[in-house]
Amino acid sequence: MPERTAEVGETRPLVIGLRLLVASLLLLAFAHFHGRALIELLLPLFHWEIGWLDDRYRILALGVIQSGADSVVRLDVSLQRIVVVGGQVIFPDPRGQAYVTTLTGHVLQPAILFATLLAAWPVTAWRVYAMRIAVGLPLLLALLMADVPCVLLGELWAIFAERYAPQEFFILLAWKDFLQGGGRLALGLVAGVATIVVAQRLTLR
Repeated sequence: MPERTAEVGETRPLVIGLRLLVASLLLLAFAHFHGRALIELLLPLFHWEIGWLDDRYRILALGVIQSGADSVVRLDVSLQRIVVVGGQVIFPDPRGQAYVTTLTGHVLQPAILFATLLAAWPVTAWRVYAMRIAVGLPLLLALLMADVPCVLLGELWAIFAERYAPQEFFILLAWKDFLQGGGRLALGLVAGVATIVVAQRLTLR
């Protein structure tokens, strides 16, 4: 009976709220000091995905740089194939280059929310944490892969769309706007909750 009481106490809203607050503060501090290094580890994957999703661009550079007071992921490209937008044909020009950026803070937002939920949500056994890591890491990677490369490509495509086809619908631009309009946080929340539920069920088998 005492053990049961302890488990129920851990799931009280106030306790959960405090755990979430402490976990989020610790993870924010970690992201502040090590977030750039973590993103740089993923750059080769982002580079590969961008080339796989759209081979019309030649990737000249992809990296994390300081832009004023902000740390950003910057993509530099040139056009290497013909692009047709809104009936207009754009030919590659070796002199032409473009670059787009996204804030590293935005990249880390869903990861921080995701990790906060996994770390702070109460468990009845420590092995549940191990299962959360096993289930959560691939899901978090998939989340980041669906975010950063698509946002950067969306920003590039927006350059063409705004000039040649401002009224047309492009799914890449819709996805980019969804992510930047709060969608990445929603996905981080959904992914975190899904990981907690799946890990709990797998552990109880």
